[in-house]
Amino acid sequence: MLEVIRNTTNSWIAKIFLAILLLCFVLLWGIPQLHTKSERDLITSGKSIVDIDTYRLALADQSLRLALTSHLGRMFTPDEIQKYRIPAFVFNQLQQDVLFDEQVRQMEINLSKDTIARIIGADKMFQQNGAFSQDLFRNYLQQLQISENTFLDYYTKREKRNQLILASLSGMKAPDLFYKALSLYQEETRIADYIVINLKDKETATDPDQETLQKWFDTHRNEFRAPEYRTVSFLSMKLAEFVKPEDIPADEARAYYTQNASRFMAPEKRTIEELRFPTREAADNAAKKIADGLSFDELVKAEKKTLKDITKGPLAESELPRYLASEIFELKQGQISAVINDLQGPVIIRVTDIAPSALLPFENVEENIRQTLAKNRAADEMRNNYTAIENARFEGASLKELANQYKLPLRTVTLDKTGKTTQGIMLTDLPQKDILLNSIYQSNEEVDLDPLSLQEGGYLWYKVDAIIPARDKTLEEVKQDAVSQWKSEQTQRLLDEKAENALKQLTEGKSLVSLAHALGTAKQTTQALRRQDSSEVLGPEGIQTLFSSPKGHYGIIKGPIATKRILYQIKTVTIPKDITAHTLSPEIRNNIDMMIKEDLKLEILQIANQEHPLKINSANYNQIFHTPQ
Repeated sequence: MLEVIRNTTNSWIAKIFLAILLLCFVLLWGIPQLHTKSERDLITSGKSIVDIDTYRLALADQSLRLALTSHLGRMFTPDEIQKYRIPAFVFNQLQQDVLFDEQVRQMEINLSKDTIARIIGADKMFQQNGAFSQDLFRNYLQQLQISENTFLDYYTKREKRNQLILASLSGMKAPDLFYKALSLYQEETRIADYIVINLKDKETATDPDQETLQKWFDTHRNEFRAPEYRTVSFLSMKLAEFVKPEDIPADEARAYYTQNASRFMAPEKRTIEELRFPTREAADNAAKKIADGLSFDELVKAEKKTLKDITKGPLAESELPRYLASEIFELKQGQISAVINDLQGPVIIRVTDIAPSALLPFENVEENIRQTLAKNRAADEMRNNYTAIENARFEGASLKELANQYKLPLRTVTLDKTGKTTQGIMLTDLPQKDILLNSIYQSNEEVDLDPLSLQEGGYLWYKVDAIIPARDKTLEEVKQDAVSQWKSEQTQRLLDEKAENALKQLTEGKSLVSLAHALGTAKQTTQALRRQDSSEVLGPEGIQTLFSSPKGHYGIIKGPIATKRILYQIKTVTIPKDITAHTLSPEIRNNIDMMIKEDLKLEILQIANQEHPLKINSANYNQIFHTPQ
């Protein structure tokens, strides 16, 4: 148990352990009952419901947060979301959520809007340089394609659950006796004497004769088996190769500009002065002063700020949160708003300048227009080519003929089902690799396959030209590798025999020093080692071996170097003194406490499920996870 705790309290390993602990909670009480209730519900517990929309929002939220924390610089693709099993993780998390939601409902836990605003403002997801960023918040809503009200409802439910969990688990920690026991376990040290055993030149394995090698090869033939290969022709048509903005005439670009002038309007922008207050009461008092005749400039001075400090813009309506934009863009120039609630605190705003909407000059948008027209032209050309190529394939045209006719690149490769060539090189440029290889290996020779749609735009046609069956390689083909592997096995056998013979001499009474002298080496001594220390000589398994036997014990360690054996004797075992609970680092103690809290959390969930069992809408579940009914 202590070994498990020690390992799981190290850095990210603890997080993985806890994640697995959370995901396994379903196994504690069995599979939730499948049922069909309303059209939109997915999971229910008592009167609490998680519907399909909530699942999709949770999936998008989790995917976005993972993408941002992993610094991808982009959203996960659908394939990546499936690859990392994010849907399953989210679904399991929602099962926990709905159980807690039912407990929250029964306890009538509520949170004020100010509390929610403060919590959202403290969410690192929406922070930049340690402060809440409206731009990040707006970008989040746009990425998830949700309204602020939907987000606030989702976030409020989550925080209510967090409040319940916090109240239930606050103050939970391991007893000091446990910390002390783990400290003793971690700080115990051992020192060992050892000698390094290796093979002398005359003891090493020589090349086998043909008969010996053949016998060995016959029993290891499967290790040298060649996999099935398939020779495949690839014909690609990529959008990027057809997009040529330089071929768009200037008069065509200008005509598009004239006909679509509304698309090139610069939006109305406003410059504002945003005076923020710590509380709603302070903001209301300031608004009353303005109503009583105090000027905005005087109010700014009274708040010990400058106009420069609070000026923002010019800003378009789309650059502001909706609740602010609707207020600001109803004001006239010079007009002062009423108090507006904001996530960072209440504000009073004055509009100082209005730049009306205007048509952007052609020169400013010409490049974008050319790109748009070139893409449209390329899409038309590719669509025509696609239809023509498919018709030609139906009439029997080969991919080589089509490549010549349409000036498209044709590539022929021989690969196995993992994407490796006959030279053992892994192909890294295959689009949708898993889908493509699966289709190739389900096909037969010369069968016309449906083209693959490329994510970046375009198509990939492919055909299996030849199937090269898996086969046993002959000894002549792999002789060099076979000899190398045979010698490696013989070396290990000779090493083991030499080490076992040396160990036998020690157990019969010979000293380590005299044995070392007889073997032409020297006795060495390790430094004081703890369980978590590293050793280049012993390796991780060697250190573990030192701590599994009593003082004075002899033994053999393979060590990290395959051509050596370590013969050791445990010299000293030191149990540390003056150990207290605080000998452990705060980080380790916190990780242990977190594990205890998670264990108690699972107990709470188990009881909640007994009171109001989870039920899953089978139809919606099957729809989401594409499971046959």
